[in-house]
Amino acid sequence: MNNFLRLLLRSAICCTTCLLAPVLFGQTPSNDVIALKGYCPISSSASAGHVSGFKEFAYRFNGEIYLFHSEQCLKEFAAMSETEQSSKIPMLWGICPITATTFGNQKMGNPKFSHQVDGRLYWCSSANALAEFKKNSWKYEPAFGGFCTYCFVKKTDQGDRDPLVRGSWLSQHVAADGRLYLFPNQKTLENFQNEIDKSTYLGIDLV
Repeated sequence: MNNFLRLLLRSAICCTTCLLAPVLFGQTPSNDVIALKGYCPISSSASAGHVSGFKEFAYRFNGEIYLFHSEQCLKEFAAMSETEQSSKIPMLWGICPITATTFGNQKMGNPKFSHQVDGRLYWCSSANALAEFKKNSWKYEPAFGGFCTYCFVKKTDQGDRDPLVRGSWLSQHVAADGRLYLFPNQKTLENFQNEIDKSTYLGIDLV
């Protein structure tokens, strides 16, 4: 990523974090979408599997609402640095990277089949999926954390303070280097494919 886009990305993430601070601490969210299908990112683990959270222990992190199993779990997460918090949240919103990339099936993974790649946590859906992901994570790990790089560049150019848009495995592009890029819908993918110079939108990552 060139230095200009890297600066824009860091600025966008900082703005998002500042604007969407954990104001829901201990409150019940209203119409917000609940991340991870309501599973607690602290209690859910390789040994425990999925552990449900509760709305009275809600916390907003990077624009999404997470539910925790107990007040202790909530406070533990809130006391962490942003880097530590990110390491507890599975990438791709908990979706299994194998079933999504191979079949377009956005199936929730299971922490019992979790794996970390350079500090990024992934939940796979089965032992076989986990074994395949460990063998070649690059093939199944979408660029930019699964967010749409095309949307990010376009929205940032327009001064949008919330430029991160989730991609979908139903609208994907494989670059020449084998890297997988996701787009929110077919129309956005077509707009990207019609770009003469695609290099601006490739090579961006959440680092």
